[in-house]
Amino acid sequence: MYITLLIASIFLLFTTLAPHLPGKHWLIRVWEFPRLQLFLLILLCITGW
Repeated sequence: MYITLLIASIFLLFTTLAPHLPGKHWLIRVWEFPRLQLFLLILLCITGW
């Protein structure tokens, strides 16, 4: 469970910070749109810790 939470936390941290990177590639820009979904996943991760 610890490793799953760690991987999920790192992934969510990346998806939160990725839109602030200077780039126009779709792999970076795609994370600008699902804000509510990311927020709920982050809350689940925090609850798991």
